[in-house]
Amino acid sequence: MWLRIDDAWTSSDRWDGVPHDARWMLLALIAEASRSERWDGRVPLRVALGVGTIAGVEDPTAALGALAVAGWVTLDSEAVLIHDCEAQYMQPVHLRDNNRKAQQRKDTAAFRARKCAAGEHSKDCPSTCPKRKPRLEDVSTTTEARKDVRKGLRQDRTGQDKTLLGEGSTSDDSGEVEPVCPICGQAEEANGCTPMGCGKRKSSGGGPYG
Repeated sequence: MWLRIDDAWTSSDRWDGVPHDARWMLLALIAEASRSERWDGRVPLRVALGVGTIAGVEDPTAALGALAVAGWVTLDSEAVLIHDCEAQYMQPVHLRDNNRKAQQRKDTAAFRARKCAAGEHSKDCPSTCPKRKPRLEDVSTTTEARKDVRKGLRQDRTGQDKTLLGEGSTSDDSGEVEPVCPICGQAEEANGCTPMGCGKRKSSGGGPYG
């Protein structure tokens, strides 16, 4: 955030007789009020004294007393009140971070809606747009979907698996591709098939090549 200080602030007659430490103390208090969003300028006394110490003020208590005498602040046993803090020193309401970001979101949404209405469709179109391009979060990332991708499978519109591995190979649950016997059509390891012949045919008494 930033502070709003009049360019004649340092030359005000109210500074007459106010020590330089006290002037620096007031600026540090105004900055603290802005940083902690105490827009009304009321800073707890404990916090105010700590701010003065951090700012290098030799005697924060004396500095606060001098500011009170000069009419810059009001002191009580619990807090320091910076006079006219919000009106003179704080950012305008519409420029403060929370309000500004909310307005930016509204402006962005309105801009995207105008582009959509003009036929410039993208993933940023409103959710009601039938021509909105899919976003990353619209794509399913379920465990089963990830398994299908890992196994090299996809579902067609009838719900039947289509292999993407090509002929002559299959896949186990680990995603490893296994060679398929060209005779029996099963994984070679399952029936003891080898490139020299079909194990299933051998066990049934037939020749290894059918």
